[in-house]
Order: sequence, then C-alpha cells, then structure tokens
Amino acid sequence: MSQRDKYGLTPKQRRFCDFYLADPERNATQAYMKAFPRSSKKSAGVTASQTLDLPNVAAYIAQAVKKSAKRAEADSDRVIKEMACVALSDIRKLFDADGRLLPLHKMDEDTTAAIQSMDVAIGDDGCQVLKVKFWPKGQALEQLGKVHGLFTEKLEVSGGGGLAEMMERHQKRKTA
Repeated sequence: MSQRDKYGLTPKQRRFCDFYLADPERNATQAYMKAFPRSSKKSAGVTASQTLDLPNVAAYIAQAVKKSAKRAEADSDRVIKEMACVALSDIRKLFDADGRLLPLHKMDEDTTAAIQSMDVAIGDDGCQVLKVKFWPKGQALEQLGKVHGLFTEKLEVSGGGGLAEMMERHQKRKTA
C-alpha cells in the first residue's frame, strides 16, 4: 500500500493535484500529462477523470480552491483599503493642534499608508522631516471610483445610419 499524506493522497495523486491546481484553466488531462509525461493523451484523459472523482482528491482540490479564493479576497480587500487611504487622505492629520508635524509613530495608520515618501535630515539633535510626499490622490480617487462603478466609459457611435440612427429615433419616441 502506498504512503499517504495528511490529506489521504498518494504521492501520485498529490503530484497530479499540484499540477491541476497550478493550471488556471483546470485542464485535468494536461495536468496529468505534466505530472506523468510518459502517459498518452487518451490514457491521461481517462485516468485524470477517474482521479478527480476520488473523494479524497475532490476534497483536497475543493479545500485548496477555497483557500486560494479566500487569499485573493483578502488581497483585493487590502488593495481597496489602501486605495481608500490614499484617496481619502487629509494632510491636516499630519499635524498637531499647534501646527507641528506629528512624529510618524503618532500618525494614524490610514495617514501613513497615504505617504509615498519623506525627505529627512539627520543631525546631532535628531531627525528633522523636510518634506512629506503623498501618493497621487486624484489617481487613487479615480481607481476607487472605478472599483465602485461610479464611472462608466462612453461609447460614441457616429454615422448616418445603423445603430446611431436607431438610437436617435428611440430617444425621440421616449421624449415625445
């Protein structure tokens, strides 16, 4: 009997699963042929299908796909949060009530996420911030707006007939 891993897969099943999961198109025959290059395309197709039907293989693949989707969701959420930090940044949060620049450790997380760079001078009396540069706010606002569907691209159709003419007639009927 073959050694099985913690998922109940044999080394051959695990090898097939790894190639299958690495293929964005999830082509089982191709994955099997990569895992076992000496197999014919016909036998690879049959064996790959049979392997996918095994309960432990199906469970392992389902679990791996679920984990991958969860990671992608966390990543997309993080990207949107970072875009929002830049898009909604407020330069006033860099300063205290007396107008002095706050030390970095006293700035909130959203504000520091919006900072692209800082020019500092280091002297005997410590570190002095000379310049603070934010990431481009306009670009972040545009990207965030697109993510939330606030902007739509316009398609301009020109010409004497066809679709443009039909749309114009339809618009006239609607307003009449």
